[in-house]
Amino acid sequence: MNHSIWQRLRWRRLYLSLAVYLGILFLAFLLAFQLRFDFAVPERMRALFWRSLPWVLALKLTMFSFFGVIRGWWRHVSFADLAALLWVSLLSMVAIDVVVHFPIHDTRIPFSVILLDCGATILLLGGFRSAWRMTREHIRPRLWVDPRRGALMIGADRGGEALSRQIHANPKLDYRIVGFLDGNHVHHGSRLGGIPFLGSPQDAVRIAQRRRVRDILVIAHSLAGRQLRELASECRRSRIRLKMVPPVEELLDGSYSLQIRDVNINDLLRREPVQLDREAIDGMIRGHRVLVTGAGGSIGSEICRQILRCHPQSLILVERAENSLYQIGRELAETAADVPVVPCIADVGDELRMHTVFRQHRPQVIFHAAAHKHVPLMEHNPGEALKNNVLGTQRLADLSDFYGVERFVMISTDKAV
Repeated sequence: MNHSIWQRLRWRRLYLSLAVYLGILFLAFLLAFQLRFDFAVPERMRALFWRSLPWVLALKLTMFSFFGVIRGWWRHVSFADLAALLWVSLLSMVAIDVVVHFPIHDTRIPFSVILLDCGATILLLGGFRSAWRMTREHIRPRLWVDPRRGALMIGADRGGEALSRQIHANPKLDYRIVGFLDGNHVHHGSRLGGIPFLGSPQDAVRIAQRRRVRDILVIAHSLAGRQLRELASECRRSRIRLKMVPPVEELLDGSYSLQIRDVNINDLLRREPVQLDREAIDGMIRGHRVLVTGAGGSIGSEICRQILRCHPQSLILVERAENSLYQIGRELAETAADVPVVPCIADVGDELRMHTVFRQHRPQVIFHAAAHKHVPLMEHNPGEALKNNVLGTQRLADLSDFYGVERFVMISTDKAV
């Protein structure tokens, strides 16, 4: 039953959209004749207008339908939609001009009228769709009391304008962004997508109180853990709600779901970015045989990608999970044709197997990322945690000493306790 109702609503919306397009295309064609003859159209040209109107409308409507312009969402009109409108209008103009030059009829529309019709179509359709969106997002909230809660947003440089549009367009999200907070003082006093920059995140609570706003939204990863902890404490004292918004990058990898959530412990533990000494790292890795344990894990695999940029002599991947090793091995082999990538299925706790790996490949630099890192799970399996994280690391360090490894780097994790 619900599916049937949805289908009827969809078709009704399509018919309404077709009617609106027909009306606008008619007005554009009429306006083109009026402009061409200074609003004094001769009798002969009026007859030509009515004679050519049916096939011109049919042709343009077919072109607009074929290229999907008619099915666009009016309330979400963007520059991409306006660009599509421009190209389809130009193609329609060319198609009309081609038809006019066929000697099968006597509807020789002047090219100036065809050109004016193209311009009028772009202006009327583009203007109408833009006005529709502007009315929904800017004019209507000013004329009527907006029931949604006003909120400040921190992290405009992480897709703030796109996320604010998504929030305003989603009726289920009960927020209206009234201002951005950004650490870059150059932005202060300017606007992004019609939303003003009101100050820096350090002044968030003071600005919220001045604007009588009770909600602050933070785009994930836009603040370091220390900054977020301080802001959370201030908000708690001032009884201001602090919420997190997922970053817009998640839209690109398919995991995007615009859900505004509470702050969790992982947000508060986020560390300040570390500035790496690239020259020192490059000197340590370039031309050396590098071994990475736990190479198929989230941390180990990223370490491998970074190591390849420094052009090691060879890269040895040690991982006990066959599938993870296969995937990272294939990925790295495709991106590093000049560096031998050697995948080795091995457990760092297996001393005999690791002896074989060291003896065959003679690593000079080791990045040790093999570890059980899920704390609650390891609390239920303390023996395995001890065997892998402690004894496995000890054996690997002993082997490194025995085989004369030059550098041993142990990787910790955010979840190490």
